[in-house]
Amino acid sequence: MKHVYLFLLTILSFGPGLAQDIGVIPQPQQVEKREGSFVWSSDTEVSVMHMYGNLRPDRTDYLKQIRSLVAQGVKTGNKQFITYKNVKSLNIDENSGQAYRLTIGCDEIVVEATTEAGFFNATQTLRQLYRFNALKNANGNLFETQWQMARSVGKVEIPCMVITDWPNLEYRGWLDDISRGPIPTMDFLKKEIEILSYYKLNFFNLYTEHVFKLDSHPDIAPADGLTADEIAELTAYAKRFNVELIGNQQCFAHAEKTLRIPFHESIKDGSANLNPNSADTYSFLNDVFSEVAPAYESPLFNINCDETEGLGSGLARDYVDEIGAEEAYVRHINSVYNILNLYNKQVLMWGDIVAKSPDMLDRLPKDMRFIVWSYVSSPDFGSMIEPFAQSGHKFWVAPGVSMWSKCFPDIETYIVNIAN
Repeated sequence: MKHVYLFLLTILSFGPGLAQDIGVIPQPQQVEKREGSFVWSSDTEVSVMHMYGNLRPDRTDYLKQIRSLVAQGVKTGNKQFITYKNVKSLNIDENSGQAYRLTIGCDEIVVEATTEAGFFNATQTLRQLYRFNALKNANGNLFETQWQMARSVGKVEIPCMVITDWPNLEYRGWLDDISRGPIPTMDFLKKEIEILSYYKLNFFNLYTEHVFKLDSHPDIAPADGLTADEIAELTAYAKRFNVELIGNQQCFAHAEKTLRIPFHESIKDGSANLNPNSADTYSFLNDVFSEVAPAYESPLFNINCDETEGLGSGLARDYVDEIGAEEAYVRHINSVYNILNLYNKQVLMWGDIVAKSPDMLDRLPKDMRFIVWSYVSSPDFGSMIEPFAQSGHKFWVAPGVSMWSKCFPDIETYIVNIAN
């Protein structure tokens, strides 16, 4: 299995250039077109065949999504079937747990998968096929008003084909920065999960600096910050859409909003960094992680620790001058790693500082995962990835969507950035 991951910074926007002739995003691995079409109407029956294991797609939200589309149709007098079939194997080696096969015949659509994740992915493809062909049938376009009009057609013809699909990347997800500007409401975050899961993205990360409401330090988060109960609610909601909510807490740089509080002066190095030479810093981080880490069910946790270029500009100046910025950085990361180990978390962190001095990798735990990121477009990112590939560490790649301080993302930048 390839251990390569995709991590999209901020919120994705899908442009028309990503579309394809069958109307499915992302493009399936294999599409075999056949003659004829399946007529989807209110006469279509949805059924489940239990064959292996304990999968119960009949009890899931994704099956409700399909049944809701059936309910919108009109009667044609012709029985059609959509059958969910739990199979033992699809003979796919790469990320097989997320694979599926859709066989669309004139009288029946057969949905085959070995896991709930596979069934979920197949259902999103089926929903996109329905929408695309409903719009074609109605001579509409991709605006929501025309989508509403397409539903009134009553029956939708979907061309016969066999789709066999699996992801090349085990994790495909996005990070939403909720620490600068307005904090999203729970309703917005849930809608975000619904929309992006439609495109088979399967994890979500909330970039968090000061917005988690801590019982131990109630002076840090704003009134509309997120609570542990809300994280639990969001985790449960995301599971319904095959999305894993991954933990996140910035714990080195970008701490301006925490450090401006006078009580925290002793853990301040400059205006933005925590002081790695203060016992108070690690007492504080122990408090933070004792509340934040258990709030997330996911074993994955992103400690961030990016953009610490100002390290040693404040209270840690003498300490950094004595041992060097690299050693100060490594010691801090190891200390944070040890704290999170108490909660059985697999540590993720941004790789920008380490990439500048790859020798640091020899002094960091081998099971840490590094996130290689870039805001800008480039024809090649090999030089950024090489240090982590050569060290044997697992790494994720994180293209930016170029949407900071803007109302709409910079398409020319993010298309190239994500692709490369």
